[in-house]
Amino acid sequence: ISQRKDLTGNPLNFALPAFALAVLLCALASAHSEACWKTVENYFKLLAFYLLVVTVIRDENSLRILLLGFLAAITLFMLHSLAEFANGRFVYRMGIRRMMGVGLSAADPNAFAASLALALPFVPVVWRAYDDRRVRLFLAGAASLMVLCVLLTGSRGGLMLCLIGTALCIGVSRWRNYLGVAALAIGPLLFVA
Repeated sequence: ISQRKDLTGNPLNFALPAFALAVLLCALASAHSEACWKTVENYFKLLAFYLLVVTVIRDENSLRILLLGFLAAITLFMLHSLAEFANGRFVYRMGIRRMMGVGLSAADPNAFAASLALALPFVPVVWRAYDDRRVRLFLAGAASLMVLCVLLTGSRGGLMLCLIGTALCIGVSRWRNYLGVAALAIGPLLFVA
């Protein structure tokens, strides 16, 4: 974390632009460069976002606020997708109705489930950062909604990521013994359902 708006000496701050240059050079040298440009464009958007985050975050409080805002945005995204699912927007694959994300980037059920499952480990981090009861209630609701949405996508990979994320959340909890027993009791019921 830096006090000024500049890049710290972290090696990632130099490795990611070097990788971006390699991606750009490979796309230019590719025989199928037309097909590469969407991937290059998406990568450079993520790189720009990364550079904004590492130059703007100055202290722990800024990082806490950013993570809470991220989880709030994911929760709104899940609520919108859940409302669309309830109104009939889904894909029918593998013999089941599968929830999909709103928009183009997470429209695939597997991509949507992976996005949610990869956001799940941020919940215990933010939980420890805030003592406010309302924030913790929001985090419990967001985590529950993430698990529900992953189950509704029917994504096996998303479910495995979600199970790993849930195990990590239980592992760092101070109630890990009680939550572990509850997870072992509920696990077979979820498997049958």
